[in-house]
Amino acid sequence: MGMVHQLMGEYLKALSYYEQAREIQQKALPPNNTDLANTYNKIGKVHQLMHEYSKALTNYEKALEIKQQFLLSNHPLLAIHYNNIGSIYWHMKEYLKALPFYEETVNILVRFLPHNYPLLATPYGNLALVLHILGKHSTALGYYEKTLQIMEKSVLYNSALVRIFHYKIANICEELNRYECAVEHAKCAVDAAHETFDLDHEMMQEYETYLEYLHGKLDFM
Repeated sequence: MGMVHQLMGEYLKALSYYEQAREIQQKALPPNNTDLANTYNKIGKVHQLMHEYSKALTNYEKALEIKQQFLLSNHPLLAIHYNNIGSIYWHMKEYLKALPFYEETVNILVRFLPHNYPLLATPYGNLALVLHILGKHSTALGYYEKTLQIMEKSVLYNSALVRIFHYKIANICEELNRYECAVEHAKCAVDAAHETFDLDHEMMQEYETYLEYLHGKLDFM
């Protein structure tokens, strides 16, 4: 029932069912039981959806702590929990704390998945965004490029996401004074924006203005 209410957006009702399940499990199960860990994770997710990030973090940490007791340190299931905690720190704008969790998510997944596997796009993108904010531009650029390569080849091609990541790469290339690269990706962002926006849309004009600005920087060199 908790999941049904969660899917319906009835988060308080979902939380009530999950907390009842947790109380029963705490009395009936060992403290390191995987079902209890999964319930903590569900409670954390509902708190996250309600923007109650401190409570979400507490429950996500409890879920991870339990799973770490019986899973190998590089088990792929742990990547889910590391990513969850990273996402909470991201929402709390604690980017230095988010970084190691996003890094560990990627480090685990790349051991088990092909380098261009679609499920890697989101972890790569998350890591790139944090690295970018922290000023680690060269490293961020590499992960942005990996994200984009996967997205452009995916059967679930999403022009909006492709546009955003081309724009992000253009930003980093500009910051690194690589204006030819910046222009190339800004042009791709404009092309992708054409698939989403009308010509007079505010976002369309923003992308085109940025491309013109980069052309000006390139011509000045």
